[in-house]
Amino acid sequence: MQKLYEVLESLKKTSSRIVKENILRNNKNDELLQNVLKFLYDDLITTGLSTKKIAKPVNPVEVDIPNLQVLTDYLKRNNSGKDKDIALAKGYIQAFKKEYGEDVANFVKSIIIKDYPAGVSKITLNKVFGKNFIFKFDVRKGSKFEGELKPNVIYSQSVKIDGHRCVALVDEEGVKLFARSGKEYKGLITFEKALEAFYEEHKQPMMFDGELLAFNDNDLSSDKLFKVTSSRLRKDGVKSDIQYIMFDCMPLEEFKDGKSKLKYIKRREQLAELTGLLNTYTNGNKQGRKYFTNVKSLYQGNDLAEIQRVQKKMEELGYEGTMLDDINAFYTTTRTKTLLKFKTFYNADLKVSRVVEHTRGGKLGSIVVEYKGNELQVGSGFTEKERIKYWQEPELIVNKIVEVGYFEESSDKDGKLSLRFPTFKQIREDKEVTDVSYH
Repeated sequence: MQKLYEVLESLKKTSSRIVKENILRNNKNDELLQNVLKFLYDDLITTGLSTKKIAKPVNPVEVDIPNLQVLTDYLKRNNSGKDKDIALAKGYIQAFKKEYGEDVANFVKSIIIKDYPAGVSKITLNKVFGKNFIFKFDVRKGSKFEGELKPNVIYSQSVKIDGHRCVALVDEEGVKLFARSGKEYKGLITFEKALEAFYEEHKQPMMFDGELLAFNDNDLSSDKLFKVTSSRLRKDGVKSDIQYIMFDCMPLEEFKDGKSKLKYIKRREQLAELTGLLNTYTNGNKQGRKYFTNVKSLYQGNDLAEIQRVQKKMEELGYEGTMLDDINAFYTTTRTKTLLKFKTFYNADLKVSRVVEHTRGGKLGSIVVEYKGNELQVGSGFTEKERIKYWQEPELIVNKIVEVGYFEESSDKDGKLSLRFPTFKQIREDKEVTDVSYH
């Protein structure tokens, strides 16, 4: 245990990638190190624990022999963050403190809540330990439509669903539903049971990609429906009255490899068939509802005028925009130009009040800007170089005016003004700190 602590601390303290690789290679055969690194970096491993939960007033279970492997194995199986799990985790932390001291105890706590800043990338880990040592959870992400179509490319245009991204992974180990960030959704029992029943009958490991959206029983506008959806997903326990609007699928093995074998048009044919099948595993027919649906194609072709006509119609109906899919493209777990986001954004020039560190440490996670008397975080739009530069030299961006792109003005859960999809564009070097603009 002491050796593990020393190895990971040495990784954290050096900024040299070469030194990090050498440290890992020198300890490549350390089984505990491998298991802990997988536990920390595998996005599919969740514990249900956090700093807030560990601080919960729960009496610790008495642990005689502190064993990190036993603890992490337990948390992988029992990852809902229940009081009994918190009690066991606290008991282990106390046992490690008694055996090894406070530094190691804090080290263990940081591991089990998965926020230990080892300062090494998944790319480096896979380079040292082998391909797919760490599964990097990612999804297909669209690029901004700049107004021009590629010649001879046929696009399928569909409405951009204003919901919460959800990737469902189904195999012999069960069903897991993830947000785009890799955070696991809990309490979506209708989808979990249907997907489990599907696998039990067909033994077909699959990935489904789509959006979670509340049933629109009251004909709400797009922005209001998004708020209702967010509220339902934040609720503890079983989450109901939500539909899964899917737009892609592929065998799970292909998803983990990062690329599909089928082109978009063939994947959509498969998705349509599987969607109908999945609905047979729910009680939606009795309720007059379809819990699993597909995004419908509104136009297929290469006529820019027709695409703009469809776009205008969707905006008039209150949607944020449309998506353009190259029908001959493969699904890749990257940002791609074979999937285009067509939506209207606005810009605001806002003052930066401070920077927030990335969850992995050592770089910028987001900036905090002032907007009409409220503070909001902007985390999208930065390059990797900018994230490092602005974290190391915050004075380059703090108290400066930055241009922020956004879709629309909204309100946060406390009713304060906020922005939907805020994205950093640039520092406005031509503006003084008083030159704030909301238009």
